[in-house]
Amino acid sequence: MENGEKKVFEKRKDFKIIYLAHYFERNQIDECNRVSSLLQKTS
Repeated sequence: MENGEKKVFEKRKDFKIIYLAHYFERNQIDECNRVSSLLQKTS
């Protein structure tokens, strides 16, 4: 993996974590679980 690609991937991963936290705060557990399972597949 090229260094630039790795940075993009890390940013996407960080975004997913922020997205997950956002939904968790709003108590949308179903969406939280869905995003969590997506995150596990990509990491």
